[in-house]
Amino acid sequence: MKFIKESLGGVEIHIRATPNAKVEKIDGVENRDDGNQYLKVKIRAIPEDGAANDAIIKIIAKALKIPKSDIELKTGQKGRTKCLLVKNKNLDIEAFIKALLPK
Repeated sequence: MKFIKESLGGVEIHIRATPNAKVEKIDGVENRDDGNQYLKVKIRAIPEDGAANDAIIKIIAKALKIPKSDIELKTGQKGRTKCLLVKNKNLDIEAFIKALLPK
C-alpha cells in the first residue's frame, strides 16, 4: 500500500505519527516490513484528548495549503498509524506528494 492514494471523496494519506517529538515536521516516508508505506509525521502534542490528531491535521493542512476543515481523520483515532481523507475536488496526486515530502 502506498502512503497516498485516490479514494471516493478525495485523497487518502496513511500516516505514522510520532507524538511528543522535539520538532514538528513531516519526516519522509517509512516502508514497513509488511509492505505498507506511511508518511512519517512528528508532532509536539501528546496523544491525549485528540491533541495529537489535531496537530497532525494542522501540519498536513499547512503543507498542502488547504483549510483544516478539508481534512478528516478516517481511522487511527487512538493509534500511531492513521488514515486521513483530504476532501479536495482538484486532485493531483503528484502535487500532493511534492507538497508533503521534505525538500
